[in-house]
Amino acid sequence: MSTDTRTRNESEAGRGAGSMSIEERLASIDNRLAFLTREIEEQSRSRRERNDLMADLGIVGGDVYKAAITEFDQIAPYFDSDDAIEFMRRLLRNVRTINQALAQVESVAEFTKDATPLAMEAFHELTLNLDAMDRKGYFEFGRELLGIVDTIVTSFTIEDARALRESVVSIVSTVKNMTQPEMLAAMNNAVSFYGQMGVDVDEEVSTWDLLKELNSPEARRGMAFMVRFMKNVAAARYASSSDSPDAARTNEGGSR
Repeated sequence: MSTDTRTRNESEAGRGAGSMSIEERLASIDNRLAFLTREIEEQSRSRRERNDLMADLGIVGGDVYKAAITEFDQIAPYFDSDDAIEFMRRLLRNVRTINQALAQVESVAEFTKDATPLAMEAFHELTLNLDAMDRKGYFEFGRELLGIVDTIVTSFTIEDARALRESVVSIVSTVKNMTQPEMLAAMNNAVSFYGQMGVDVDEEVSTWDLLKELNSPEARRGMAFMVRFMKNVAAARYASSSDSPDAARTNEGGSR
């Protein structure tokens, strides 16, 4: 700002001040004094607050320092600066490993978050299925089966179980042969015939009538079946023993 401009402003301020009355000047001075008083009080309050904060921090810091000294005294035999430096070195060397572990943890957390609804749905479905099985009687049936197993275990000895184990091949073979279609048909016919055996014959049957019945095709097929059946049973008996039919006949001839 030039000298002429400053002089002109001061002249205008002087003229403005000269135009103000004494009351206005006093009011302006009072306002300025009140402003300054408020600023001084605000600064004093801020200074007191800072002083109080510093005092509190000093007390807390002193307590923390004392506690740290006490704790370090207790762990001093197990820890020194070399351990801290080595720990920092290992920590820095394994930063990538730590990051990978954290990434895996995040992946597990995301998987758990995604799998939780599916697991809850599966658990709900399992609960419904178990309830349906209970209403149908599966569990009651299972308890009865356990009772059957318990009865078998308590009714037979270990020797019986060993004998059953040794005979299981023969039992399975017999069951296999019995489940053949022709064997099932024969057993079905036998059962049907047995159901019809309750018919009573009231009339007198002579020997001639029996001979005529034996001459019928059905009777001849029945007798042929019985003969073949007995023959096969005898052959199987000789085959299972050490003596065959020829050997048996030879032995009989030798004994004569």
